[in-house]
Amino acid sequence: AYIAFFYLLILIAQGYGISNQNINHNRFLFSFILIIGIAYISLFIWDGVGRNTAIILYLYESIPGIIILILRVFAFSLFLFY
Repeated sequence: AYIAFFYLLILIAQGYGISNQNINHNRFLFSFILIIGIAYISLFIWDGVGRNTAIILYLYESIPGIIILILRVFAFSLFLFY
């Protein structure tokens, strides 16, 4: 759901559906969304398999959680760029 929401935010930032009907940087945007999606799935699997529940209580206390936060910061910086 987060990735779909982010994709919608990028499209709105570009003016899609409001002022124009074409998407700028179409190939870059789709490849970025695909890479983010694959990274999220792999990081959540890594967290589910490798988490020690006695030590790590929340997702963001682990290495995959920190990488997810870095991906989110990068994604929102891309939103600010558009």
